[in-house]
Amino acid sequence: MFAAQRIKVIKDIMIKNKSVDIATLTNILNVSDVTVRKDLEKLEQERFLVKNHGGAVIIDSDEPAIKEDFVIENCLEKEQIASLAYTLVEDGDTIFLGYGSTCYKFAKNLKEKKNITVVTTNVNALNELLPNIRKTILIGGEITYRNGMMFSAGELTAENLKGIYVNKSFMSVDAVDLMAGFTVNDVSNLSVLKLIPKLSKQVILLVDHSKFDKIGFYQIAPICSLNCIVSNDKLNDKYKQFFYEKNIKVLTAFDI
Repeated sequence: MFAAQRIKVIKDIMIKNKSVDIATLTNILNVSDVTVRKDLEKLEQERFLVKNHGGAVIIDSDEPAIKEDFVIENCLEKEQIASLAYTLVEDGDTIFLGYGSTCYKFAKNLKEKKNITVVTTNVNALNELLPNIRKTILIGGEITYRNGMMFSAGELTAENLKGIYVNKSFMSVDAVDLMAGFTVNDVSNLSVLKLIPKLSKQVILLVDHSKFDKIGFYQIAPICSLNCIVSNDKLNDKYKQFFYEKNIKVLTAFDI
């Protein structure tokens, strides 16, 4: 069944029943839950429905839609990256989830995983994690607010992270450059992000194409210091070639 046909079926069901769950749609459409979630995300962007835990509810034209109180740049690319990064998480994993809107989008996907523990500094992600994840640990410290995103940062947060170890860390940064490496513009993030390679077996960077060939004020690490990078299909070929030569795994949205 083509995407347009699936969308029509979903709309017909929603108009009739006002709500639907993902399991019902996977059975009716005979597709994976990942495909159903993408279709629901498209309809949410069209303001036809609002997603909730395990399904969706149609938007009543007499009532305002539930909205996030911040605007995410390159939202579609970040959603694609989040969906792809989801495939790297295994049931039973203990993971670190960093700050930023891409990691926030990633948190929305984690509810489908079983038995995972999430250690995070991402305050926005708590609404997505707490109802669904076996154990969520928020690392305390000074709360920073930037572009609608809230996260704990600074020396106190870094101190509270010490002694914690995870299987995988998923993090984002402000800029990536072949010479400057991974950089950020806010010094409050520096002490926390510099700790990530020390507390993780695998470091996985989630960044869309707009972050490349840019340099922030503060370097976190050289570009060859991570295990995997997840981006979208607009990632420049020179970076793909560099990561290949350095034996760093690269996943792009085209690989979904």
